[in-house]
Amino acid sequence: MPSPSFNPFPALLAGAGRRWSCATLWVVYTMCCLGAAGAAELTPAPRDIAQLQQAPQRTTPPDQPQDEAEQPSAPPPPEQEAIPQGQDTEQQPWPPQPGPDEAAVSAERVRVEADRVIAEGDVTVKTEDLTVTADQAIIDEEGEWAEFSGDVAIDSETHHSTTQSLRVNLDTEEWLIAGGRTRVEPEFFEGGEVLEPLFLRAKDVVGESEAGPIHARGGLFTSCDLERPHFDLRSKHITVLPGRKVRIRKPTLYLFGHRTVRYPFDLTFDLDRKQNRFFPEIGQSYMEGYYAKLAYLYLAGRAGEGFIRLHMTQKRGLGFGVDHTIDTARQFGQGSIFFEPSQGAFTTRVRHRYNFSQSLSSDFSSSYQVNSGYFGSSSTLASNLTLRRRVGNTRSELGLQRSITKGTYSTSERFSANLRQEFGPSENRWSLRTAMRDSRYRADQPADKELETELRWVRRGSLLDWEAMFEDRWDLDGDRYTGDSNRFFLSRMPEFVIKTDSERLEALNLFGRVDSRAALYLGRFSQAPDELSVYRASFDGRFGGREYRLTGNSRLRHELQFRQSFYSDGSAQYASRFTTQLRQHLSSHWDTRLSYNYSGTHGYSPLRLDYSGRSHSLYWQAVRTLRDHSRLELSTGLDLISDTWRDALLRYELMTSRDSKIQLQSGYSLNRSRWRPANLRWIFASPDRYYLALGTNYDLDSSELTRATMELDWRWHRFWRIELLTGYSGYSGEFDDLDVQLTRDLHCWIGSLSYNKQLKEIRLNLGIKAFPANERILGIGRSGARFEGSTGQYF
Repeated sequence: MPSPSFNPFPALLAGAGRRWSCATLWVVYTMCCLGAAGAAELTPAPRDIAQLQQAPQRTTPPDQPQDEAEQPSAPPPPEQEAIPQGQDTEQQPWPPQPGPDEAAVSAERVRVEADRVIAEGDVTVKTEDLTVTADQAIIDEEGEWAEFSGDVAIDSETHHSTTQSLRVNLDTEEWLIAGGRTRVEPEFFEGGEVLEPLFLRAKDVVGESEAGPIHARGGLFTSCDLERPHFDLRSKHITVLPGRKVRIRKPTLYLFGHRTVRYPFDLTFDLDRKQNRFFPEIGQSYMEGYYAKLAYLYLAGRAGEGFIRLHMTQKRGLGFGVDHTIDTARQFGQGSIFFEPSQGAFTTRVRHRYNFSQSLSSDFSSSYQVNSGYFGSSSTLASNLTLRRRVGNTRSELGLQRSITKGTYSTSERFSANLRQEFGPSENRWSLRTAMRDSRYRADQPADKELETELRWVRRGSLLDWEAMFEDRWDLDGDRYTGDSNRFFLSRMPEFVIKTDSERLEALNLFGRVDSRAALYLGRFSQAPDELSVYRASFDGRFGGREYRLTGNSRLRHELQFRQSFYSDGSAQYASRFTTQLRQHLSSHWDTRLSYNYSGTHGYSPLRLDYSGRSHSLYWQAVRTLRDHSRLELSTGLDLISDTWRDALLRYELMTSRDSKIQLQSGYSLNRSRWRPANLRWIFASPDRYYLALGTNYDLDSSELTRATMELDWRWHRFWRIELLTGYSGYSGEFDDLDVQLTRDLHCWIGSLSYNKQLKEIRLNLGIKAFPANERILGIGRSGARFEGSTGQYF
């Protein structure tokens, strides 16, 4: 019997080399691209098969009888080196697990004919990421074509494909799949673009090359796992541009196996877009009344795509719009135009980024809207252009902003230019920032024109840090704009700073083991509108901040800050701040914290820069914790300046069961001898089943219920879910807030009906579970603020 290593099948595959690996990988990724139909980018990384490892094969010599050859026999084991006695042995798998750029090939029988090699019986080709199995594999003598037939399966961790036959051209990388089916798991896609498995069936799939287009004939796409899916899209021709787009040629939508709608246009899915909605959105809102919104996706060459929007609304009539995206290696741009003729409303937005080179790039954005209905002004224009350049340690940035807002009774304009320049290494760096602003708040008033400049130098040293800064403002409009007389601005002309800390000066041992930081300031300042010019010299020192253990159950932390300043007008000021905190662990359940804080200033400073307030207070807190049972917190404080007490606060949380807990919060004013409102909240929750929170605010002094809220998220059936957020006002005696959404799981579809009282909006959504739709945030009012019944805070 010949040696198994004589088997020519792996040798021919090895001759195919890299191209065989790319083609096999591309077959799997192709099926995944088709199955995704609008999910994530699917560009596989080419791999080289540097080594093909062969499992023991059973071969039939020409002179051996067939019946004798069919008898099973144990293959000879591979040659191994002798293992010295006394050493542990480890069982090695056979065939070995393939590593990077390797493949393991095995089959029950291999025979050589005149012009081809045939492998039969449990043919397996395994790479690091993929496994291909088939009943038979044939490769021609020239090593040009390889064909797998029978029950062909291609498996990986995230997808599974089956087909009747797989044919690969090892030279041109062309391939053909006949009768293929693919299941792609959601884990295959990054970023959460797909939530459910996707399925594709096709009569045949043809790939022209590794990166070329892919064509599927007689294709069926769905996210339903049934043999007769609830819905599917069928088309005679599906084209995939790998990693970018999927175009379905005039597809037909089937519902429950019945032909429903044939799209008169091609349906395009963007593999980078997280939302590919081709069902209309229907609802009712305060601004638009009843509406239906449709979108048609299109493909414009290899770099552009977008969708056309049609809105049919009760109050605003018809609306037409186009959203377009350009995405190439050097630039990315998005543009949107929407027009409502009956309202005279027009909205457009543009955003563009261009990379001229690795060091130079630009960003541009602009928006213009007229009578949009969502803003009080009749027209608004806002534009922003930024140029950036970075070479080595030099960074430059130029920004231009322009905005115009025109209303019925007023008009405002604003133009600004900003220049930022930084150069030098981090230990010796210069920076320049200048900004010019031209603002006109009313058409009948003069414009306010200002120029501000800041120059800064920073040098980092082993012992000291040096800083110098120059900052000033110039009034370009003279005295025409009278508002300048009340505007505050502080000019540094210039200011010098020297900084250090105890870690750098450790050898001097100035303050022992106390952490310290120190800084010296010297500068000339000009303060507007006070018309003040003065020199200042200051010393700022900070000491402490580390926590120390006093006893086994006590810890102490303290920090001191002192600043002394002298001014050229003869005034002087010093400021100090001291904080300390004592923590004690009294028992296994009780912990306390006592804090003391003092800060104050003495003397006089002509500069507002040095103004600071006073504080002198004590704060005490005690916490009792029983793990998985309860938590009690008591706290109060004393203001030593005004000799007043802080409110005594009570916060209590009790776990009544594994699924529920009670939260109580209230306070008592020690100065006014009155109770603060009590907030009581009960939470009843179970993961993935229900969440219920009931909250009340009760005024203890007036004995009145001022507020009641309820939050509900209940999956009472595997197909049904209800979400509710509502609030009751004790002052008005009515439910002033209500937001509810009912969701029905339709196996592979999902439908929702929602109502928002503040927005006066009813919305009906129908979509596919596999593709996430626009997530509507529950509890958002007309102003954009969220109402909720969470526990508040007292101070």
